Amino acid sequence: PYLEASLAAVDAMDPRELEASLMRATIALPAPVLIEEVIGPLLARIGEQWAHGTLSPGKEHLASAVIRRVLESIMNACSPDENAPGIVVATPAGQLHEFGALLVGAAAAAFNWRVAYLGTSLPSRDIAEVASTTDSDVIALSVVYPTDDVELPAVLRSLRDHSGEDTTILVGGRAAPHYLEAIESIDAQLITNLGQLVEVLEKRS
Repeated sequence: PYLEASLAAVDAMDPRELEASLMRATIALPAPVLIEEVIGPLLARIGEQWAHGTLSPGKEHLASAVIRRVLESIMNACSPDENAPGIVVATPAGQLHEFGALLVGAAAAAFNWRVAYLGTSLPSRDIAEVASTTDSDVIALSVVYPTDDVELPAVLRSLRDHSGEDTTILVGGRAAPHYLEAIESIDAQLITNLGQLVEVLEKRS
């Protein structure tokens, strides 16, 4: 019901109702359930509608602003202990779409990970430096668009070179499967859906 109410609010261009619906879900549901069953599917549905041209730019921007606030609130509200595993979340250089990364950060925080969220389009050297500084042995990258970035394989190789072989690198997002060869070449793991990400987080928690 929270997902359907949220979708109805997006369709009606009602940001107050969308935020109210998501906040009700935040109160009623454990954070992992909220991520897996409400916010994740909501973002997927919005992405599908946008890709098919059935969602106007105004509705997409309206929903994005609200969902960003909710995801950030989840990351800020979770308080993992100092011995919790650490993860650095970002988009690689040239990748400007943020929601996949935000969703990963919120999901990791919900599973009691220490999250260093870096935002979009960060050079590989800087991502690796933060991972080292925060004692994080997992780096998660979101790759949404474009699907044919000729620079991305070199960016991924640079990240592996700077982070070392012991760091686990996860790469997900709508465009990620298009870079499977580059992902496999640096011994990184392709994440194709939210359920797979949750499985990885749970196993390593």
